[in-house]
Amino acid sequence: MDNTEFNKIVEDIMNNPRYAGKLTREQVEDIVRDELSSGSHKGFSDEAVSSANIQFRRVENTGYQNRKSHPKISVIIVSYEQYELTKDCLDSIAAHCNAEDIEVIVIDNASSDGSDQWLCDHVNDYPFAMLLLLMEKNAGFPGGCNVGIRAASPRSDIFLLNNDTRLLHNSLSFLQKALCRSPLIGAVGAVSNYGSNDTVVNYTVASVEEYIEYGNSINIPTLNPIEEKSILSAFAMLIKRDVLEQIRYIITDDNGIEIPERTEYFDEQFFPGYFDDNDLCLRIRLQGYRLMLVHNSYIYHAGSKSFRQFDLEPINERNHLSFIRKWNYDCRIWQETSDSETEVQKQIEELLKERYPSQTDPKDMHFRLIEIGAGTGDFISRLKYKYPNAFIIGAESDETAVSFSLDSATVLFLENNDRLPFPRRSFDFIIIKNRDSDSVLNSHMMMEKYGSYLLPGGQIFPA
Repeated sequence: MDNTEFNKIVEDIMNNPRYAGKLTREQVEDIVRDELSSGSHKGFSDEAVSSANIQFRRVENTGYQNRKSHPKISVIIVSYEQYELTKDCLDSIAAHCNAEDIEVIVIDNASSDGSDQWLCDHVNDYPFAMLLLLMEKNAGFPGGCNVGIRAASPRSDIFLLNNDTRLLHNSLSFLQKALCRSPLIGAVGAVSNYGSNDTVVNYTVASVEEYIEYGNSINIPTLNPIEEKSILSAFAMLIKRDVLEQIRYIITDDNGIEIPERTEYFDEQFFPGYFDDNDLCLRIRLQGYRLMLVHNSYIYHAGSKSFRQFDLEPINERNHLSFIRKWNYDCRIWQETSDSETEVQKQIEELLKERYPSQTDPKDMHFRLIEIGAGTGDFISRLKYKYPNAFIIGAESDETAVSFSLDSATVLFLENNDRLPFPRRSFDFIIIKNRDSDSVLNSHMMMEKYGSYLLPGGQIFPA
């Protein structure tokens, strides 16, 4: 392959919104070289095989066989290829977790690179109780998680962890502290250098060591580290066990008797992945529990290093449509924080610096803001996390989005798009988000429609 074609592949990846800003060019070039040297693309069949019907081999280490106490947390790691990454992940768990408090369950999804043999050879290298489940066929991420959760200690909380991650000092302990803050919190997730749904810390460096050094600097006690989200990424997600039991799919035989080995926690129609965590998180929230992003729990994430093995876009789109059919609701439209909203946040931050030149702490800044077209409120939840003493509210005309809105983000149902349920001159900032259309918002029309709700010196932002 010549340099022109190589650079074209790199540019395509760099320009893909899924990877933009998450990987440096040097990292992308290394990934492309690795993938081009490893051979052809791989693919998945359209139909998933139920994980309950896939045979697997169990391998237990001596710590697992000789456990004397119930583990507080079961760490579920689904691995596929790349056993070097799995080793780094397991080493980080050994370095930063109390071995007596955890068990680690690794589900190898029929890797072909020798991962299964490496895991068997090294299962007794680690101080924690460890169970290997070596699958005969690839069950995908949701199927692998189901197998692992079914095998886990029945009273332990479940920590889903990608095999291409590395725990840092306090990563898991601060997740656990956040999970125990309230009985209404059902699950918590970590921030990282690579992820989705506004969970990425905006800090880019060239090496893994620098990311880890930075992560250690923010994994410190913080007064208010948690922010409510409508979805958490399952790359590093800690879930209360009783919450999982409330949302599981119970499979019964012809006599109506439950078959425990067929219980599903993840919906396996989202094979091999994508939108499986969206679905899981929505089911947790519909049971009345809240999802929290923990800003002082940073976990390094290599970020789908083998993504070029698979043709991901058709899988992504197929599962996106499956999610819409299941819930009659498009989480991409109503939940995700867009780039345009993030840009508006930057503009508001600059205006606030001018307004409060002597105040450096956002907690001391007071203003009034409304987002029209707030969806489920993820963006205003982020603003409320940063500016807890400001008056921030949302309005939305889609009833389903309002019904799924976050507890921490008040989103009003706006039946009449022309009139807000507030007096004139109520807001310093009005954000207008056009979620269900690609049409460009007309600034003059927006000012004419909502300008009377602005306080003197206030401003309207299209997003």
